[in-house]
Amino acid sequence: MRRSAFTFIELVFSIVVVGLVILSIPLIVRQSNANTIESQNVIGYYNALTLMNTIRNKPWDLGNIQGPLDNFTASGGYYILNTGNTGLDCRVLDPSKPNIISKPGLGISDRRRMCDPSAKQAQSIAQSGNLDNIGAFNGYSQTITSGGNNFFILDVIVKYVDVDFGNDTTAGTIVNANGITDIKEIEVKLSRHLNGTKEHVSTYKYYATNIGTDVPFAKDN
Repeated sequence: MRRSAFTFIELVFSIVVVGLVILSIPLIVRQSNANTIESQNVIGYYNALTLMNTIRNKPWDLGNIQGPLDNFTASGGYYILNTGNTGLDCRVLDPSKPNIISKPGLGISDRRRMCDPSAKQAQSIAQSGNLDNIGAFNGYSQTITSGGNNFFILDVIVKYVDVDFGNDTTAGTIVNANGITDIKEIEVKLSRHLNGTKEHVSTYKYYATNIGTDVPFAKDN
């Protein structure tokens, strides 16, 4: 005998299955949206790290690139500069060797070389459209677009910071500085652009130190 209709149990089972499918649709949509956002975030992460790498490879200070003999672009190297901390300024330790100038390190070391012969001073951080040194990127903003739409905004903050060693000479804590120091903090903030507003996504930080080039001008035997 052929049946022409569902049994009550079959009907209930079908309703339950359809209900589960309907309830799962919002979850699928939310997961799909989350995957899309994460995929877009990867683009933002890549651009933020690319910008950070561009900034950190610039000369540390405007003083590094002033004058024809100290042109960073031409020479590929630059001197260590003096800062507001006179205790860490470059100095001649041995009067019999005036050409060997030393600068104390952040800890107890006093063997750094490549100091500027004219004792040039590092300068205050100032935004500049030339973007020719790290400090010039302070206040810089970059919008990442795709298909004519603004997706992300990158904001850069550059400031002087210091290290508070306390009673420890091997480790310390980064603290804000009131003046010119030997460390510049580069901060790149990644924000998502939503309906004319910015929603913070992530922040990247890098610390650039006043150490000049990595090729010494004088060898300490």
